[in-house]
Amino acid sequence: MKKKLRILLTWTVISLLVQFALYSFLDHSIAKVLAPPSNEPITASLTARIPGSNLENPQLSYDKKYLATVDHGVFKVFNLKSEKLVFSKSAPSGNPKGMGVISYKWLPDRNTLIYFYARQNPAAPNPTPAKPATQTKATVAHTSAAQLTVPKTQKEDPQESLPSKPQPESPKPSTPAPSQTQPVKPYNPQITELYTLEFLDDEGIEPEDRKNDVESLDSYFPAGGQIIHLDFSTSTNLIYLTVKSGTTMKLLEIDVMKDISNLTKGGETITNVAVSDQYGTLYIDSKQGTSKQVAAVKGWQRYAITKKDNQYLLGTGNGVVYLGEIDNNQLVKILTVKDSSDLKNINTAAETQWEGSIPFKDSKTVIGSKGQLIIYGQNQLHVVQDGKEQQIDLGEEKGETSYVTRDGAELFQLRPEGSMTIVELKPLTSL
Repeated sequence: MKKKLRILLTWTVISLLVQFALYSFLDHSIAKVLAPPSNEPITASLTARIPGSNLENPQLSYDKKYLATVDHGVFKVFNLKSEKLVFSKSAPSGNPKGMGVISYKWLPDRNTLIYFYARQNPAAPNPTPAKPATQTKATVAHTSAAQLTVPKTQKEDPQESLPSKPQPESPKPSTPAPSQTQPVKPYNPQITELYTLEFLDDEGIEPEDRKNDVESLDSYFPAGGQIIHLDFSTSTNLIYLTVKSGTTMKLLEIDVMKDISNLTKGGETITNVAVSDQYGTLYIDSKQGTSKQVAAVKGWQRYAITKKDNQYLLGTGNGVVYLGEIDNNQLVKILTVKDSSDLKNINTAAETQWEGSIPFKDSKTVIGSKGQLIIYGQNQLHVVQDGKEQQIDLGEEKGETSYVTRDGAELFQLRPEGSMTIVELKPLTSL
């Protein structure tokens, strides 16, 4: 009897411990949802030496481990910690210049990269339609009979079913019956594809390169078109891009089902795009005729934030839309508008956060993860936060170029050295 009681007591204690562990886990999970921990950006200090001396459009991954770039037209991804090339992709052999990877961007919360790939269409168009065969009298008679036949699936008209009065035979050849084939899809000499490149934590696993099935992309993407802006909303799984061809520009949206929508209004030129990290709202800086505006976009609707000619969209972040007032290539004022899901009332008065003078010609802007606005170029970097400005000398050497990561936490510089490039990462807080 005592033995059975001990066994029962032991299992009771074990059951209580398991329940306590389970409840603790659930309580911790609920606490993270109700009050999520601060998502501090990942920073790293390192110097890497990688092959290549003409690296263009360098972009660092989410955890600062991978560098994506283009080297003499070939798209490459390097592991900066191991200083190794881990992925490369060029245009197919024999394709004209400008094919291959034409645009790419890392997701902000994982080591996954989205890129667009262009290649020559192998299916050449048929410039001259096949000449119709000469019709014999039997063929003409058969054609005339076929034209009088009504498909069984259609309701017959008794008047139409009667044969028409015979007409005298014309000495000219009869016109062949019109073709019943489906209209031919317009030929595009370029095929454009969307890929997802995902890098896993395990060093021994090759990155997963997946082609996304976007069948109608060629209908929206003209041959030779350039992707000027590329951004996405991770909360709504939407991709936005502007495609320029000649003097025309399209604003395209690709949803999670890989369906495409053209959001461009007639005669509209878009100079900047930014996507809200809070609601996934798309904001654009656009001009239509003589009218310029910064607006929130919902389909073809535009909800204006400002229509002043000298105010421009700088970016979005931390639930805020940032505007800049530019005079004579100088940023003289920074204004903010609170991001909102109520787009009809988003054109409230913008609040001035800073006034001064920062050179803005050929400059780049980044909205940091802590709400800091970073403007850099011309060997200088400016950080504006809480109404205060900090200026940093980048100290660029000859041939060296500087960039800031998307989260605003890291400065990385590229310096050619013979056939190699030195990549140096520095947290901005250390400068």
